[in-house]
Amino acid sequence: MHTKDHTTAAATSHESPPLDRQAMYKLLNLKDFSEEEIDASFASIAKPNADNMRLDDVETYLRQRYRQFDEERMQLSHLPANAYSHKLYRRAQLDARSIHDLLLEYSSGEGKLNRSEYQKAVSSMAREVDYMTLMPLSASLLLVGTSVGIISPIMPFVAEKLALSTTQYGVVVSSFALSKMAGNIPSAILVERHGRKPYLVHSLLVVGLGVAGMGMASDWIQLSACRMTVGLGVAALTTASTLAVADVSTNLSRASTYSPLMSSFAAGMALGPAVGGILHDSFGIRDTFFLVSTSYAMAALWNQLSVSETKRDGEWWEKNTLPWHDIRDSSSCIEERKPASLATTISDSLKDTSKQWRDLVSDSTKVRPIIIMNGFYNLAFSGAQMTLLPLLLTGGGDIASDAAIGLALSASTLGQLYMWMSFVQVVANPAAGRFADRMGKSVGIVAGGTLTSLAISSVPIVCAHCFLGTDSGLLQSETDWALLAGTLGVWSLGSTLLATSHVAAISDVVEDSRRSQALALLRTAGDVGYLLGAIGAGFSADVFQDVGLAMQASGLVLLGGTAWFGNKTFNK
Repeated sequence: MHTKDHTTAAATSHESPPLDRQAMYKLLNLKDFSEEEIDASFASIAKPNADNMRLDDVETYLRQRYRQFDEERMQLSHLPANAYSHKLYRRAQLDARSIHDLLLEYSSGEGKLNRSEYQKAVSSMAREVDYMTLMPLSASLLLVGTSVGIISPIMPFVAEKLALSTTQYGVVVSSFALSKMAGNIPSAILVERHGRKPYLVHSLLVVGLGVAGMGMASDWIQLSACRMTVGLGVAALTTASTLAVADVSTNLSRASTYSPLMSSFAAGMALGPAVGGILHDSFGIRDTFFLVSTSYAMAALWNQLSVSETKRDGEWWEKNTLPWHDIRDSSSCIEERKPASLATTISDSLKDTSKQWRDLVSDSTKVRPIIIMNGFYNLAFSGAQMTLLPLLLTGGGDIASDAAIGLALSASTLGQLYMWMSFVQVVANPAAGRFADRMGKSVGIVAGGTLTSLAISSVPIVCAHCFLGTDSGLLQSETDWALLAGTLGVWSLGSTLLATSHVAAISDVVEDSRRSQALALLRTAGDVGYLLGAIGAGFSADVFQDVGLAMQASGLVLLGGTAWFGNKTFNK
């Protein structure tokens, strides 16, 4: 009987596409993948008091689930009852064999699925990372990271060329966060409405336009306007990429799924600064920005040709998973959906977003601490790493004169240090993802915040040590290089843990229907921190005439935020 069924299933498998894993998890009522939940899933499928789950148990269960889904969503076919039942039976039969065989592959029960083997098989599957879906997107982020990395060592020299004060430079850095913050809500709405892929393409073109404008900017206002254009594009890009990852991951694999994308971006960031320093020294600022703008256009073309759409239509799975969707009266479907689509305006979406955000923030034990901690992290990141660190390492021309004991590194040397920080991220990302998945995202956040804050506070001390005994501000010995590189490496390691854990943590604690808005809220809190951090760091360095002291203050703020988060999370 099984041989006949297998042959029939193989012969008719072209009738509908295979069931993907995310659809399978929803069919089996799996979301958190706790032992209790997996146990309950087994009990709902196997016969009462049975030791093993058999193929016909899965078939019976799936027929019930499909009919339940069909009735709840009002998608009953207009086929005659016997034809409808036959199609439902055939689909349940094909999917049951697919699910049963897949579970057996991940078990060691010699062809039998008892409760413990089911636990083991489901847990193993849920921990796997979907590399086939991630590879094209990872390649795209490699190009994007390289483009960002090329610009990093050039920005202090742009500030020097335009004779910006530290406060003005802080405003330029923070303008990116201001526009990104404004773009988060519209991006979340549009990416949910139209899918992930369009905004993985169009956003890169917007970023490229802004970068080209930065090469032609003649004052801090024009430079800020171009940075704001970049911010709008990045808002759409980050929304689309994080939701694409959430679409293909589970609670047990989310941090590990994010890590390949972060590793690719970090690998680009590792390659980019060295290239950027060489390009700056060889061709100048404007031509380097134009080359980077072209690279964003190439990344957009790559995404258009290679990246697949991951958004599923409907709450459970793609419409074409159901074998009768094309049999229904399509005109009646349009009529049913028309009023809803007309009623869904941008204004309604914004009101709904506002309500969802209030509901999310009201969760003071799970969601709110993650959101606020991300704000602390981005405040320190923009103030210390994006604003003060490059000025401290290059001397910043007139910007940092008499403001701190700073080094006087060239664009090429600064690029090498940025390359080192990004290299640490590349190496650490997979381990950080596994650490967060196994030890807990909250542990990852606390560990990352502690490492980052201590490293930030140590950098000015290391720079002062390197400066002793020389009037040039150049690194004179291998010991100086080792001290500075080691401190920046710890900084990069902590940032990797924070960046990986925040996104994974917020994705874990909210249901699928609210995930896009939760991620938008997380990014917006980060943008608020980014905005305040860059302006505050620049202003404080100007007021106190000490870049190093302002950087140490950023580190202490992050350490305080980390202590607060740990207290809220672990002392409930």
